[in-house]
Amino acid sequence: MIVSDASPLIQFAKVGRLNLLVELFGKIIIEQSVEEEVVIRGLEGGHSDAILVKKYIEEGKIIVKRSKKPKVFRGLHEGESKTISLAGELKISEVLMDEEEGRVAAKSVGLIPRGTLFVLVEAVRKGKIQKKDAKEIFSEMLNNGFRLSANYAQIFLDRLEELDLVNKRLHVRSEEYAYKEIKEK
Repeated sequence: MIVSDASPLIQFAKVGRLNLLVELFGKIIIEQSVEEEVVIRGLEGGHSDAILVKKYIEEGKIIVKRSKKPKVFRGLHEGESKTISLAGELKISEVLMDEEEGRVAAKSVGLIPRGTLFVLVEAVRKGKIQKKDAKEIFSEMLNNGFRLSANYAQIFLDRLEELDLVNKRLHVRSEEYAYKEIKEK
């Protein structure tokens, strides 16, 4: 379970891969202000991603809750502040948000911020998608307006490569172990 801000929902809905969030985290919880931003204003603006998020809410895959005691974090939008507040109220340690200021604020209250790129790396690590799929999704997100620094983009690509190295090492070890077992028999 994770509490999500608007940006990751929008990014994954735009590329038709909102299912990855559900597969990795189970239920996705959003604060009511995030629903208003993504769904209500999204539908008013004719954004197709809003339709998919609305469908996930109707199906119970995304749960909308209202923060009872929202804190105001200076420099953050309402959705980010209320996402952080709601996670604290529900005692959920992880929040899904991309904006750097929100991530810093989440850390300051003891939460673990995760972002869109983390989701892609985890999906590869857990075998939900292949590395090439993650790169294609990432590219499509960039084409849809996902903004991040070149540094973060390189870190993401490096992490995907690291996963390949880890998987290759595990494969070699399992082959060595199987060979050892056969040899001992």
